[in-house]
Amino acid sequence: MTAMRTGAVSGCAIDHLARKDAKHIGLFGTGVQGATQLWAACEARPSVETCKVYDLRKDVAEDFARKMKKKLKFPTISVAETAQETVKGSDIILTATTSPNPVFRGEWLDPGVHISGIGSYTPETRELDTETILKAKVVCDQVSACLDEAGDLIIPINEGAITKAHIYAELGEIVSGKKVGRESESEITLFKSVGLAIQDAATAKLVYDKARKMKKGIEVDI
Repeated sequence: MTAMRTGAVSGCAIDHLARKDAKHIGLFGTGVQGATQLWAACEARPSVETCKVYDLRKDVAEDFARKMKKKLKFPTISVAETAQETVKGSDIILTATTSPNPVFRGEWLDPGVHISGIGSYTPETRELDTETILKAKVVCDQVSACLDEAGDLIIPINEGAITKAHIYAELGEIVSGKKVGRESESEITLFKSVGLAIQDAATAKLVYDKARKMKKGIEVDI
């Protein structure tokens, strides 16, 4: 359920922040989280035509590409040889890794790209470098949680490269219309998520209600 709700939240962010005509995805990390991130991105942007995937283990990436191509009926899912190849030409970049260090360089980013960073969730680790953060309009799932847990933001703040004011909004503010999302075709947008317990609780309630309706599962007295 956690992987599903993480993918869904990222998909919501993509719906509000990515370009409407996004066609190309670059994905870092080909585990369970990577699968739901890619699935949600394709739901949010049916215009997507290609995906490049990158993982430190090429055999894992190749297996992932085969399975996801079949699941999503993609015209093209290819395994990138390098991180830079994954980034260049992508309209949407998804990072879902366990890497403690940035997985690509901000200087490689094309104008208008959207990034969803969901892998790192401790103050000492980050998937995104300082240049990426500086270039982007930053949207968080929850600002207070990200300032406690997201090394992607905490490290640049500690470096003095940005302040807390660099964070533009929480996703809820954009979804509710309090703030606008993407404002131009050339703007670089970033959604940073560390995960919220309330999202797990809400997802669990939906699963529970659906199971009751379908008469599935076993009742347990606690």
